Amino acid sequence: ASLGGDRAPALPVPGGEKGAMVILYDKTKGTFKSDFGFPTEVQAIAYYYGPIYAKTNLSAYKHIQAISPTASFVSSYEGDSVQIGPSTLLIWKENNGDFYQEVAPIAVTRAVNLYAVLREKGYQPESVKLNKATLWLHGMHSSRRKDQPENVELIVNGVRHPIRYKGCGLRQEEIVPVQLEIKALSVNAPKPTRITITVLPFQERYPLPPPDSSYAQRGPAHFRDIEIWKAELELIID
Repeated sequence: ASLGGDRAPALPVPGGEKGAMVILYDKTKGTFKSDFGFPTEVQAIAYYYGPIYAKTNLSAYKHIQAISPTASFVSSYEGDSVQIGPSTLLIWKENNGDFYQEVAPIAVTRAVNLYAVLREKGYQPESVKLNKATLWLHGMHSSRRKDQPENVELIVNGVRHPIRYKGCGLRQEEIVPVQLEIKALSVNAPKPTRITITVLPFQERYPLPPPDSSYAQRGPAHFRDIEIWKAELELIID
């Protein structure tokens, strides 16, 4: 299924999610895709983030090539470039890029019935008082410059929470705690809690296309790369 345009299509809510659902974004069409349809709360997320994605220059990455800063032709290259590490230089090479994928996975989402979980654990969910909720995320990310925002967000029943990694290094393993707003969780009634993790694009300033290019003089945009190996929800209750 896909989601885009002026209004949401009438798509059925999947009957019982057995696992996490991946949401994809088509950079060319500006639409979201999923193999399992779009529950109402996921449609709301798409409508919030869709305009943010659309403002960036995501298609430019089909023209961006990664080379070694010591490559022989670097000295004769007259276009814009940006060095993103000791061994990687990004240059503009029209229609010959290394970073472009037309469809990008931009979110993972899952509905969890916390009411049912508490009942299975022997609690009476109707009378439970939730004092604190923490989602522990175990994984890594693809590095971040100090001038870049985190660009990773957790959405719980429509309430957005920033995810803040401690380190900026490439593939630096971390366990990241995210304190959740109590009002975002559904524990006292048998309705699902929708948990979604999404990435936002970085809009880079360079490299720009040559001045005589038919493409707009804008740098490329790309999504933040993250890996999540394990996610645990910790609830402190009375």
